[in-house]
Parts: sequence; structure tokens; C-alpha cells
Amino acid sequence: MSLSKNLREAALCLALLLCLSLLLSACSGEADENGVSVPNGMQNAASSEASYYMFVPTGWIAEPFGENTMVTVSAYSSVSLSLTSFESEKEPAVYWEESRADFERVLTDFRLEEAGEKTTMDGLGALRYRFFGKYEGETEYGFMQCMAKKDGRLYVLTYTASAEEFAEYEKSVDGILSYFKFKSGGMAESLPIEITEGAPEGMKQISRNDIHEYRFFVPVSWKTARQDGLVSAYVSEQDKTSVSVTGNYPPTGVSSIADYFASMESDRTNMLADYRLISGSETTDEVDVAGLRGARYVYEGKNGGVEYRICQIFFVRGSNIYTLTYTATTADYDTHYAAFESILSALTFER
Repeated sequence: MSLSKNLREAALCLALLLCLSLLLSACSGEADENGVSVPNGMQNAASSEASYYMFVPTGWIAEPFGENTMVTVSAYSSVSLSLTSFESEKEPAVYWEESRADFERVLTDFRLEEAGEKTTMDGLGALRYRFFGKYEGETEYGFMQCMAKKDGRLYVLTYTASAEEFAEYEKSVDGILSYFKFKSGGMAESLPIEITEGAPEGMKQISRNDIHEYRFFVPVSWKTARQDGLVSAYVSEQDKTSVSVTGNYPPTGVSSIADYFASMESDRTNMLADYRLISGSETTDEVDVAGLRGARYVYEGKNGGVEYRICQIFFVRGSNIYTLTYTATTADYDTHYAAFESILSALTFER
């Protein structure tokens, strides 16, 4: 498994407690090219690029993003639902055991009430987990996760609500699961977007105006990677030095950039042998990103026997924490760092 793939999976593992609230327009109810119609009173909350349909009540608020879908009952509700899909060599039971540690870390009085009960997602065998725990004092939350594996991808649906509201919406979530469908053609190819008009000299835009609120520019000679949730590019087929940007709602318990970086410590040490932090602090490594205050962290480690140096710049905009990541072998790190700095300087937000 490649380093970039490991980075994506680590980020998704930490996104289990998502709670986002952006409006998605209701669907028309017409059948699509796969002959699938939207059930009455529901909308397809998933992106057109996703490899699945996720139908939720039309009054619910959702944000689709590539293979990820996040939904809340309302802008002021603690009730949320998310579905993530990502490439993985792990089976659902193994993924659950590894993810469980994250919940036990942030939740006190953790208790598992349903452990790997067999169920289905669109007829495919799946496992269901139901658990509770307190967060920030006496507030107790309930969680349900349903996960399945198809064509080398894990599909993880997570339902989160306060303990008081959990039972009230659980039947609605069961209904959403019953309507869940995989697309017959699998995940749609998200063709690379390359726009030179309006880009800084010598650069091209690789973010999508219809999906992303930011404009992400890289040197024109760099290769654009797939855009299924992680906007990224690399130098060439011979030199895999890469840069990427992504935005995520922070996990429960995270209130600062320092907390966010610390929350991923175990993922970095699992991903990189001989992991070591070179530099990083919100106060001593402050960076300006599109007029916003950010922080720079640099660390090293080995993956597949290759020594890498990684620079990550984190900044907050609205309710999201954005991560700009520069990855290179230690030998190539300085070679392309000036290009990374120009990429950082060119980043802007349009909405």
C-alpha cells in the first residue's frame, strides 16, 4: 500500500465522529443511468462520484464530498450520520477493533452493547456495532456503526446522537440502511481538473469549482491525481513528491490545531517506522494561509524501507480544519520545497 493511500486511510479513521451542516438540494426523484429512483420523501445525499446511493429524508442537511457523505438532522441537532468509503486491505472486524481504540480514548464509561452483529448493506454481508460513552463530563452519546467490504473498499456508516435522542432516530437510520445501494458501475472516475485561465503564472488550478470552496494551484508541469476527496498532485512519474489539500470537521474532543495534530499521533507512528517530529508548534511555527493563521509541522519516518520527510500545514476556516501536506523522500525534500511554498502562497478561498 502506498504512503499516500495510508495517509488517506489514517485521516478517515479519525473522522468517525463527524457532525457537519451544509445544505444539499433535494433530488428530483427521476431514475438515473443505473435505473435507481429516489424513494418518496427522500433525497440522495451522496455525491455523483460516489460508488453508492445514500437516501435520507429530504428535511435533513447533508454534504457530499467524493466517496464521503455527512448528514445532520438539522443545523442545531447533535444527531449526525456519515458514510465513508476508502480502499483498504482490512476486513470490517479488523478495522473495527483498530477504530475502537479511538472511541475508548475520547469517551469515558465506554460500553459496547452490540458487537459485530451480522446484517447487510444492499444484500452484502455487513457487521453492526452499537456503543455508548460520555464525552466532556456527563453528556452521554450513542453510536452505531455498520461496515461492509466490496471490491477492495470498506464502507463505514456511523450514526451519532446524544443518548437521549439515540432511540428516537435509530429507526430512521435503519430505514436509511435499508435503502442503501451500491452503484452497479462502482466508483465513478473523478477525472483530473486542470484550469490555467486565471491561474498564477506557471501554475494550473486542480481543485473543482463545483465542489471545493478553495482554489488550489500547482506548477503546470506537475501531474494531477484523482480527486475523490483528496485534491493532490505529484511532480512526475519518476518523482512522486506530492502535495495535497483536504478539509475535515475535527473529531470530538479536538479544540485546536495542536489537539488535532496530537490526535493523529498513533496513526503517524503506525504508518511510519522510526517516526520523529522535526518541528511543529502553533506558536513558534505560525504560517499565514490565505489570510488565515496556520501552524506548520514537519516529521520524518520510513515507509516500505524508504525514508520520507513530511510537512503538514493546518489552518482553521469556519468549522473545518484544513490540511496542506507536502510529502517527499528526504533526498528530494529540499529540491521541491520552493514549489511547495508557491503552492501555499497561491491558495485562495472563493466561498
